[in-house]
This record gives sequence, structure tokens and C-alpha cells, in this order.
Amino acid sequence: MRRLRFAVALLFLFLACAPFCLTQQPKTIHILLLNGNDGKPLTIGNTGQEGAPLSLTVFPNCGRACLFPGQRFTWAVDAAGRTEVPIIDKLQSLQLMKPSSWFNYCQGTPTSNGALDKDPEFAVDAILRQGMIAPNQCNEHLHLRAQPGELIFFLRPLSWWERLTKPPQM
Repeated sequence: MRRLRFAVALLFLFLACAPFCLTQQPKTIHILLLNGNDGKPLTIGNTGQEGAPLSLTVFPNCGRACLFPGQRFTWAVDAAGRTEVPIIDKLQSLQLMKPSSWFNYCQGTPTSNGALDKDPEFAVDAILRQGMIAPNQCNEHLHLRAQPGELIFFLRPLSWWERLTKPPQM
């Protein structure tokens, strides 16, 4: 009888702890970089640029100075418009910066040269808990759903007229 009680108590303890022990927090945040005009993945091939692959600059915010492993800030974007950023200790938010002056942000109110007062910043807790979609003022008719651990971020390539008339800005 004593063994049975011990086995039942052990089983109860395992079942009570299982949700906490078995669920692991993801080790990376998936960032999906989309064209804010049409919702297609933003890659070097569909921007009209030639040369180096597209990369996204990501700055960590830990409430104090912190760095990604290897003091890395730039992450290559693959052909599907995706990149993965590691989660580091005490990471509170991620600040994203557009890859080059050939793009404009689709969130916030840009100045006349397409720049924002501050690069967009996203809370890591919200990204991990439910996923996050950045505001898209380039096309408000796109309706997407982010998975937990995923951030969907919108930029748009400059139009041919903007490329001719605006001086390059970062």
C-alpha cells in the first residue's frame, strides 16, 4: 500500500510539473521581412538592387548594455525573407534598422526623406508569447498572422522616382 501511495504521489508530481518542465522557451526569434506593398518576402532579388545579399541590423535592449554572441548585429535574410536572431539573457526588446537607404519603413510617420525619428523597437516577451506583426501603413489590407516567436516586419523598396529625386539617407 505504501508503494502504491508513493507511486501515485510521484505520478501526481510529474503531471503537475510536466507543463513547466516540458515546454521550453525558443532559443531564437524568427524575423520575417516582407514588402509592405504586396506582402511578398523582401530579398535582394526583388528590390531592383544588385550585389550583396540583404541583411537586417538588429540591436538588443537588455535594460543595460548587452551584445549578441560574437558581438554580431547584422543578420542575413534568406530567399524566403527570414532571419533568426538568438535570444540572450535579460533581452527586453529588439530594435530593427532598415538594410539600406533603398528602403522606407512602413510603420510610424516618416519625415520627408523616409526616415523615422527612432528605428522601430519590439518587445521580446510579446514576440515569444503570441508573435508580433509590425504596423504596415504601406498596405493596410494585408492580413497576416504571426506565430509565437515570430516577428513580421514591413519595409518597402523605394520607387524609381524616389531613387531619382531623393538623396540616399540611412
